[in-house]
Amino acid sequence: MPSCTGSGNRRDQLLLLLLAETGFRIGELLGVRHVEDIDYQGCRIRVEPRMDNENEVRAKYEEDRWAKVSKDTFDILLFYYAKYRNLLKESEYLFITLSGKNAGRALTEDAVNAMLRRLQEKMQIEVTSHMFRHYFANERRKNRWSMELISQALGHRNLQTTINYLNISNEELVEASEELFRQNAALYMADKLL
Repeated sequence: MPSCTGSGNRRDQLLLLLLAETGFRIGELLGVRHVEDIDYQGCRIRVEPRMDNENEVRAKYEEDRWAKVSKDTFDILLFYYAKYRNLLKESEYLFITLSGKNAGRALTEDAVNAMLRRLQEKMQIEVTSHMFRHYFANERRKNRWSMELISQALGHRNLQTTINYLNISNEELVEASEELFRQNAALYMADKLL
């Protein structure tokens, strides 16, 4: 069976992992420059708002922010960098086209969307770059990140936008209320009132 990502398998794997681990928008990630925006010692990647990206992508807001990346994903980044070092030396961008007439040019959002469509067909589930932002938000919430931290990591200006990303069920709200009441039963002194 052919690969859904073709010659860019490592690149595409890295791209998907970074979408999931950073919460960056696809345009933000495609604008990452491998010399300026990566802290190789600290395993961090920066969104730097620029209006002059070759692939015409840009950050949504004029604010830079950093994201920490797992050691495993950073190792894949280093492997990708080593494997495509010659092409990457010709480009500022971390994500580039790996073959054909545009080899070495900054990867475009259209190319990523085409890769995601191939992945979707292969997996038989919906896959969009924006789904990774929702995944990022929900995983951070499960790990007890504050709403403000999640919002800042996503680059949201409005907390309500972050809340809209979260899959909070009615059952979860009821459970949270029951836990609050259990922990604070003494404050209510219900047994004394009856």
